[in-house]
Amino acid sequence: MKTIEINLYEFGELSEKAQRHALEEHCDINTDYDWWDSVYMDAETIGACITSFRIDRGNYIDMEIKDSTDTAERILKEHGEVCGTYKIAKLFLDELHVLEKELETGTRDEDCIEEDIEELEDDFCIELETEYLSMLGKEYDWRTSEEAIKETILCNEYDFTEDGEIYQRS
Repeated sequence: MKTIEINLYEFGELSEKAQRHALEEHCDINTDYDWWDSVYMDAETIGACITSFRIDRGNYIDMEIKDSTDTAERILKEHGEVCGTYKIAKLFLDELHVLEKELETGTRDEDCIEEDIEELEDDFCIELETEYLSMLGKEYDWRTSEEAIKETILCNEYDFTEDGEIYQRS
């Protein structure tokens, strides 16, 4: 039988070089799973469905909105006034209301108004997609920040070897 003695350290006890190594080694600690779920769930609460996205090269998002008006109304109920989605939804509903009034009063050609409504809905969807893509980018940036990585390491109370490797019992 052999006995091996290993000195283990908390993150704060590591040298600066070992801390740097630990942070670099575990840069994906907060993104090695479906980290985007909270953004997807937020979209679902407003009646939108994100099916895919990419935030590195070739940024894009695939997002489906079945009913623009319903989605905008849900945003006003669920999101705060300082949120970008709130501002987008409020502007959309205000402009939609103006077009609907024009439709009711017959001040303009009905076909033109309906085309304007369709364009307004398309623009709303595009702006909302852009906002959600931005949310995903900010979430990723936060999760890969040194501060967030360090917070995860500290919260999980990992033990480290002297060189900054997380100690894993065999």
